[in-house]
Amino acid sequence: MQYKLHHRIEDASNLAKLFNKALSQMDMCRIVSAPRTFEAMDSEHGSSSMYLFYHLCLYELWMHGTIDRLKEWQKHYYDYQDCNSSWEYFAYTKYRQSVKEGFGEPEDYDDAGNPVARKLTKEELEPYTLPSYMLDKGLDIVQDTKPTDLQGMKAILIHRAGFTGVDAMKQAFGVEIPTYKQVTDENGEVVGMRRMTLEDIDLKKAMDSVTAEDLYNAIIAVCHEVQSLIAEITNLPKFKDNKKELESIMSRVSALLAADLDSFIGRHRIN
Repeated sequence: MQYKLHHRIEDASNLAKLFNKALSQMDMCRIVSAPRTFEAMDSEHGSSSMYLFYHLCLYELWMHGTIDRLKEWQKHYYDYQDCNSSWEYFAYTKYRQSVKEGFGEPEDYDDAGNPVARKLTKEELEPYTLPSYMLDKGLDIVQDTKPTDLQGMKAILIHRAGFTGVDAMKQAFGVEIPTYKQVTDENGEVVGMRRMTLEDIDLKKAMDSVTAEDLYNAIIAVCHEVQSLIAEITNLPKFKDNKKELESIMSRVSALLAADLDSFIGRHRIN
């Protein structure tokens, strides 16, 4: 048994499609670097493969986690709107829900274990405010991942673009499989197929590498935008309604899920 492929993100958003494209491009590295035996782990090649595999797993976790977090933010915001966009109404609603589910303090229940209504201080309400709900206080792959943590992805994507299945067959078995391209007439209609020359193959690899770099730049821009949103949410006053600020944040979340890169890529410097 061997870990082979990244799990695709089951979501209809354009951002999920963008991430799934990157995950599919990293499948070959996942296969090559996946652990096989304990003995292989102790070799120099095994150590470098483990390092690569570990990073691939983290990239996957970050992509899945980013989609989940953006969807969670939307859900919490809808709940907030249902509470008349009132920070206090929202906090008390989440507090009562927590008590009802058995996560309250001893003073939240009577002797029979039934929830009791009580007035909370702001300090007690703080964990139930919207900004607190939107962020995780512990280790978190989405909050803790910075653009610099994803830099290794660039080499993987570009290398994959220049290393085809045909290259893999030739390297593994010494067999060169011919590849073909469509031939079109002056009207753009396909009129046949012809075998690709070395020049054709090199040109295709060069074009794929540019596409891979564009894909990487898009992902880095997404990471920059997510970090920017996290910073804004962190700085939101806990005990205010923050209506305009939250509307702006959720508009940016929608743009992220739509992979509307033009709406935010200019705000961030891509390295």
